[in-house]
Amino acid sequence: MSITLICLVKGNTSTNAFSVKINRDKPISELKEAIKVKKAPCFDDIPADKLKLWKVKIPDNHNSKLANPALDVELLAIQDVGDYWTKKPPKRHIHIIVEPPVSITTSSCELIELQEKLASFENNHRVFIIKALYGKQCKTFLWPIDIGTVILDSIKLPILKVLPFPQDTKPEDLTLHFTKADEKNCEELGLEDDATFQQYLKSCAMQVSLTLKVQINTVQKPFSNWKLSKVCELLGLASSIDEFPTFNCNIDKLDSEKAKDLMAHLCKDLRFRYKVIHGKTEATWSEYISPFLVTATSLFDGLVKLYPQLYVAGKYGRGPFDFCLKLLGVIIGVVEVKKEDFDQGMAQNVIQLHLSLETNRKRKHDKIEDEFADKAYGIVTDGRAWYFVEFIMDGDKPKISVHSETPAVLDWTEESESLDKGA
Repeated sequence: MSITLICLVKGNTSTNAFSVKINRDKPISELKEAIKVKKAPCFDDIPADKLKLWKVKIPDNHNSKLANPALDVELLAIQDVGDYWTKKPPKRHIHIIVEPPVSITTSSCELIELQEKLASFENNHRVFIIKALYGKQCKTFLWPIDIGTVILDSIKLPILKVLPFPQDTKPEDLTLHFTKADEKNCEELGLEDDATFQQYLKSCAMQVSLTLKVQINTVQKPFSNWKLSKVCELLGLASSIDEFPTFNCNIDKLDSEKAKDLMAHLCKDLRFRYKVIHGKTEATWSEYISPFLVTATSLFDGLVKLYPQLYVAGKYGRGPFDFCLKLLGVIIGVVEVKKEDFDQGMAQNVIQLHLSLETNRKRKHDKIEDEFADKAYGIVTDGRAWYFVEFIMDGDKPKISVHSETPAVLDWTEESESLDKGA
């Protein structure tokens, strides 16, 4: 009856194992001949009787034992194979260590040392397949490493090269979340430090599972997810709106005929909207913001451009301005407050203005625009209460000011009611 024996040349790893099929009643000398044939041409110059065979029982995922295996039971040439394996050998195990003769030009100690170095190199050096995901983007690349010295941060540079991150994203801006390559298993691996990372990679190498999936997050997130306390901490600002310094808006009087006509049109528009729109939700209030912005834009005879839902993305955020006004090189970003949360609205506006100035600094300007390359303005409103914001970049340090510690309230609803009554 034939059996299959898994063999490994001493000093190699389990990835180099090979199988030999032989009858149990055959002598070990014939097993040596079969191994010599199997290992051609490497063993062509080695007489079969010079091979030493050692019986072992090492699981194929225990490469550490293969580096220096315990060789206690030598297979004698005059014995039969069945004398050593009376039962079927266990699966997924190394059964025989093959020890070639020592070269006459190399001492035994030198050869052992060389084999140990080779085994160490083969044990530690691997090429992993990395499946990197960022948002809806997915890239796969090869990552050659030395498992013994690799650190978590070393994978960030190749990730930065293959995925389209926001401009100026640095390795320290990336947060990595590793999961197994198996699509059915989305459980996150707790690889929080270099030691656990190395240990996990070693276990992958032993199991010949060299594919790793990593989900990447950055400091960039939707603008609406930012909290004011976090924004203030990030940019080094005062911790609340009422602690922000104030600036003078320099409001002009609207006494020209054009301004009066536009204001009359605004009141009429508000009156019609107030008459037909019911409810007091955030969606309701937003219907009253655009008439103010349209009127303000119209005062400038085309110099000011109004953009609804203008999408922007950068290091700290991504998403659209609710509205954006542009006057030459000046940007005015408008945020519609949700759920009466002015703190969140201010956080969103500050991050958007910071991003706008980052982008503005990198493009070419004419002389007029250059004067405003480091300055932007913001409006945070629910349609009735309005904050006006000034954002200045002083070198790399942002400075935020508001027109007042409390919002300006435009109680136009009463006027609309009086207009509806014919006042």
